[in-house]
Amino acid sequence: MLTKGAIEIFRGPLNPKFLATVGEDGKPNVVLIISLTVPKEDHLAFGEFMIWKTKKNLLHDNRVYILAFTQQLRATGGRGIFKEFVKTGPDVDYINNNELFRYNAYTGIRSAGIIQPVSEFKTFRIPVLQNLNGVILSKIGKALQREAGNSIEIPEAVREKFDRLIGFKVISFVEDDGFPFIYPTLAMGLKGDLLFFPIMRYMKKIKKLRKGQYIAVNILTLEPASYQLKGIYEGIGHLGITPFAKVRVKEVYSASPPVPGELIARS
Repeated sequence: MLTKGAIEIFRGPLNPKFLATVGEDGKPNVVLIISLTVPKEDHLAFGEFMIWKTKKNLLHDNRVYILAFTQQLRATGGRGIFKEFVKTGPDVDYINNNELFRYNAYTGIRSAGIIQPVSEFKTFRIPVLQNLNGVILSKIGKALQREAGNSIEIPEAVREKFDRLIGFKVISFVEDDGFPFIYPTLAMGLKGDLLFFPIMRYMKKIKKLRKGQYIAVNILTLEPASYQLKGIYEGIGHLGITPFAKVRVKEVYSASPPVPGELIARS
């Protein structure tokens, strides 16, 4: 299930990897877990390190989705089943020997989470030209001016991240069978409390979402700084022939140190 190309991407120590889980409230949660790797070709593992919300979700619902990519935007993704946390053994040793942990006496992992892949992890290219269209984002933002509200005070540090073209975003939602899913994108905007993104050709599942369904978005920039926004899907709009999705932001979380998972704004 883990192809050779997928294993290569996961074993890149600095390649971003995102893990999507489902909370007890049914909401998706998607976070950056850089330690996600492939110790052996039949499973994945990650370090238990500042992942309190994710750990709670995993112990409640073991269905996950994983997305990883390289700096050249070669990506892989697929479904998995979380099996257990182990405190000792080859998986723990493998992660602790990663260059992120090996030379730092303060950041060793407490345990390793084990994930069994249950779908094929194919590799693909994230289309750059489709995503990097600031003109379309600007026009969509102007078109949504009347719909955008101010029901939540989103910190300026978060808004500023959405004003950049260089910033990677992932979109997560829960499918009808209970598994979370992740789409990658570079194009996303924020106007008031309204989050929006063009629906690319590869985002076929977006059109099947129901209004009122929760969506989680994680944005990663070069600082590195990561934030997670959660909101309610409000359907599809159109700018000419370009369809775009609308999400009303309800919660904003810090998704990077020093306090990952901290709620920093709520509607």
